[in-house]
Amino acid sequence: MTRKPKRTQANEWQELRSRYESNSSFRRRRVLKNLNDLPDFQNFIVDKGADVFAKPCQDELLRFNFNGVFGIVWTTGTGNLLAHDFSDAYYQGVHQ
Repeated sequence: MTRKPKRTQANEWQELRSRYESNSSFRRRRVLKNLNDLPDFQNFIVDKGADVFAKPCQDELLRFNFNGVFGIVWTTGTGNLLAHDFSDAYYQGVHQ
């Protein structure tokens, strides 16, 4: 039986970085295409079973927990791997 390696912060960022062709496209990445989408995005992740924190930390627009993993969207519009995964699913659903 093969075990999946535990997700660490280092390999999480490597996985996120591997989705982009260049350093400049990686730096331009955004979780939300428009900050006005934030309330709908929050509702989307809650519908998927995530818990949204009422008071995000400094420099965070949104902090949520999904199955014991934290998702973060920063004020710059970027986010961690979980936030980007939810963003991909959110925008696929919006455009269908």
